[in-house]
Amino acid sequence: MKLPALHKSPTPVRPEITHTVADNGLDVYLVRDSRAPLAEVRLMIPCSGTNRLHAGQAELLVHDLRERLARRERLTGQPTAWDVSWTGEWLRISGHLPSTDLRRGLVPLADLLTPADATDTDLATWAVPVAKRARSRLLDHGEIVSRALRQRSFLPDGLPETLPDPEAVGLITAAEYHDFHDLVMRSAGAFLVVVGDVALSHVLEHLPRSFQTHALAMRLTATPAPQGGLHTLPTFPTGTQGEATLQLCAPAGPADSRSTAHDLLNVLFGAYSGARLVTHAQRLPRAPSLYSTLNATAGQRQFIVTARLHPDDITTGIRFINSEMDRMLTQALSVEESTAAKNFCLGQITSVLDSPADLASKISLDLSLGREPDWCFDFPEALRKVTPLDLGAASEELFAHQGWTAAVCGELKEDPVGNEWTRLRR
Repeated sequence: MKLPALHKSPTPVRPEITHTVADNGLDVYLVRDSRAPLAEVRLMIPCSGTNRLHAGQAELLVHDLRERLARRERLTGQPTAWDVSWTGEWLRISGHLPSTDLRRGLVPLADLLTPADATDTDLATWAVPVAKRARSRLLDHGEIVSRALRQRSFLPDGLPETLPDPEAVGLITAAEYHDFHDLVMRSAGAFLVVVGDVALSHVLEHLPRSFQTHALAMRLTATPAPQGGLHTLPTFPTGTQGEATLQLCAPAGPADSRSTAHDLLNVLFGAYSGARLVTHAQRLPRAPSLYSTLNATAGQRQFIVTARLHPDDITTGIRFINSEMDRMLTQALSVEESTAAKNFCLGQITSVLDSPADLASKISLDLSLGREPDWCFDFPEALRKVTPLDLGAASEELFAHQGWTAAVCGELKEDPVGNEWTRLRR
């Protein structure tokens, strides 16, 4: 099959991104997009912490804000155009508004930003579903492996806690929650992204006055350094008969890194249907699921290889992954292979930027990682410039790294990871 020429891949049109600082210190980014009479709003507020109660307080905050939206929906009879979520490091408030009446559209946001008035009774009620979700996540072996990787890959100091302690959630008092709410809901360190058919002056004019200015911001002051090592959970029940989860992790630099070669290498190795890890895994027994990703945790990028396979195949899986890593280190990539991966990346970035909603979310994500707001528009050209030499250097940085961390859980009869991984990656 003949692959399309790389220069034929679509390139996203770079819009004008206007940045200003509002009177309350909030960073505001506007992308004027007149394709539809709407405005996509993304408010990102720092919300990371390391103490035992932090994750529970953050989840209670999300529950509180969603309750406010539901109450407004019941009173008005109109479905809400807003949503609230917590990423583990950021509180994310998103809205989909008509640009023809921005003032009215932003009224619910003003309600979300007002001080907390929850009582101890409210918190006791909210704690039940929050704790239930936390217990459910604690029964998810994928969640357990991911948490084990984070805890073993980084120094414990400064690592954000992202899963509530189910037993501690119900102990949070109204006074503690109010203090937490006041500390989080500040403009310091926060930013607002608006994509739509609106003017910047119009956005600034109708920003809620209830959003306070304060010097404090809930942001990590120090980034923990990846440590590497091995961690196994051989007897943890997966909830799925005949399945174990294995994850391998290597540090890949700061989250704001512009190493496009790392992004392309990830795709080539295991991030799409034509990747080496995916296609070659078909030779293994019992059809395991293998893929790779680049994630960001506590300001650091992580290159992660995930395998979901039969517990008896863990050792085989580790040997296979190692052999594929060695192939990336020793066997040159063909032009066809590299071109296919580049075209896949270009197609993905183009689709992400195809609508105002996707563009607003992408810019918000990049800003939260410390990137420039127009990073995604520089990516296609940077991708085209990646050479085989760049990919070789990226392979050395990731696959020959000594700081790999491994975590596995499932109904295993023995620990198949430690000796095998140490032997193969020494």
